[in-house]
Amino acid sequence: MKKKRWNSLVLKKVNILVWRADKDSLATRCNQDKRSIDLHLVLCPMCEDVESLGHLMGRCSWYHSIWNFIFKWWGFSLSGDLDYKCVCNFINRLSTKKKRMFSPFHLQCFEAVIFTSVWHIWKSRNAKVFRLKESNGCDIFKDVQSFSFCWVSNRCKNFRLDWDLWVKNPVLAISPIILGVYLSAMYWQIGPLRCWPGGLCLSRSIGDLDVGEFIVPVPYVKQVKLSSAGGRLIIASDGVWDALSAEAALECCRGMPPDAAAGQVVKEAVQPKGLRDDTTCMVVDILPAEKINPQPAPQPKKMTKGVLKVKAMFRKKSVESTSQIGGESVEPDFLEEMLEEGSAMLSER
Repeated sequence: MKKKRWNSLVLKKVNILVWRADKDSLATRCNQDKRSIDLHLVLCPMCEDVESLGHLMGRCSWYHSIWNFIFKWWGFSLSGDLDYKCVCNFINRLSTKKKRMFSPFHLQCFEAVIFTSVWHIWKSRNAKVFRLKESNGCDIFKDVQSFSFCWVSNRCKNFRLDWDLWVKNPVLAISPIILGVYLSAMYWQIGPLRCWPGGLCLSRSIGDLDVGEFIVPVPYVKQVKLSSAGGRLIIASDGVWDALSAEAALECCRGMPPDAAAGQVVKEAVQPKGLRDDTTCMVVDILPAEKINPQPAPQPKKMTKGVLKVKAMFRKKSVESTSQIGGESVEPDFLEEMLEEGSAMLSER
């Protein structure tokens, strides 16, 4: 690696270890033998070959598989014998290519993973030498993934790293490269957390072919059963829901017809801080059949004065009885949840 290379995404002790490895000053058995330290044995504790830095960090059959895991995890293919010098030259080529495959921050994260790998290989070697404890290659690779994730995510306060995506594809987890634009997580972003820095704040969309790998067009589905009294459906863009809660949107348009209710919801949304985002609203009233097609009212008959006086005597009682009868017929206003996306009932549909 380049001289005096320092990666701010990993711990200081890891940087110091890599700096010592660059100078070939690690206490390998070959280096100790050069300093006239009598060990009676200069063989690698893993594969019984001469333990030099190049062997330990690459040519060793035990640790060579770890490098294969690391490079395959990042989407690189390796050919031929691999040692520590080859890994260093590979990183230097990535940083000096005219058409970079990575953004500067991608390269810094990949370098942090390499630093973490060197740290865990050396740690595993010492555990074998001093405690006779053997580490499985898969376990070391998992430690590299988890430790690098913790170090990178904790040092990028304005960037939220997803563990599942980091394990599957770290390039996409850091910040995707779209249309040749390199997006760095070290920059300050504006607004809420987005799919990638500077990109969409959506997780589902329709028609965005350029970002089809990162958002899905499958909608979130939830089915509810309304009461016989019907209900009101409010569909609005994020400019409305960022300013109003569902309860506030329903309350502000209660008792209004649908066309006036939609305008009232938009008015309430832009009133606090003005128009800052798309504020589109649509209101649909779901009414029972008898309210949509009411029975025609009978023609009122002409009444004499005597009949009017008799009806006036019983008017209060008839109103009370009518309201009581009507109260018995109205069902309570509630929603019964039927299913959500991913349930067995939805798959059957």
